[in-house]
Amino acid sequence: MSTRIGIVGMPNAGKSSLFNALTKAGAEAANYPFTTIEPNVAVVPVRDERLEQVAATVGASEIVWDTIDFHDIAGLVAGAHKGEGLGNKFLANIRETDAIVHVVRVHGDQNVIHPEGRVDPIADIETIETELVLADLEQAERRVERVAKQARGGDRTAAAEEAWLREVIAELQAGRPVRGVAVPEEAPHAARDLGSLTAKPVLFVANGFPRRSPSTRPHRALGRSPSPRVSSPSSPSSTTRRRRRCAPRSQAAARPALRSSGSCRRPSRCSSRSSSSRRGRPSPLSPGT
Repeated sequence: MSTRIGIVGMPNAGKSSLFNALTKAGAEAANYPFTTIEPNVAVVPVRDERLEQVAATVGASEIVWDTIDFHDIAGLVAGAHKGEGLGNKFLANIRETDAIVHVVRVHGDQNVIHPEGRVDPIADIETIETELVLADLEQAERRVERVAKQARGGDRTAAAEEAWLREVIAELQAGRPVRGVAVPEEAPHAARDLGSLTAKPVLFVANGFPRRSPSTRPHRALGRSPSPRVSSPSSPSSTTRRRRRCAPRSQAAARPALRSSGSCRRPSRCSSRSSSSRRGRPSPLSPGT
């Protein structure tokens, strides 16, 4: 059975562009919200050269590749769990998938419309995550009412599922996803029966990097520090240039006469003439020591 991956995010986050890049399906990607209403679906074979080698060795006439179903799901907005922006329909599309790819806009292109009128990756992530959590909370509260009736009848599996559901509800009320709550061994199908959105594995994809707007740089928006600068090999650092002008300590010991002609007492400090020579005192590296 194919793995089903749902591509989600805010409107105009770049979901359809990613979908086209992965599948070459040519889905419409326009600069206005809700370009996609019905989810675009494409099946992509997962080719593996190792399997080709095995097929050539055993003389197989046909190779059946594993496949991935990519679902390009319409953008979610705040209030989706209440039906805003056809939210209920879009959430139902997400429930049909096995994993989620969350596309987050980080570029500052003003020609691309943002539904909130600003570029804030963290706020966009929180909006989507909040809608998924609230949708799961409503689902779990309805589910626990049905399971509780079965548990009162003496069903041990239902009793274990009820306890798990109440733990799930507590996590969701605290704003945390369901994936952090372990499924009980007594009710192994509890997660499947709930159909939770936040129990699915998630991969975040950052769409683009800004060039003109420092306030929307990914490392600042996501609370990360920028990478340290590395000197180019063609332009040595000042420390490297300074050390090139200094004679190594071993050379200064072998040729003490160079002390008065520009060598230095320490590899990290250079001077045209040592202070000890100017004061008439013998240098630490002079033959008299």
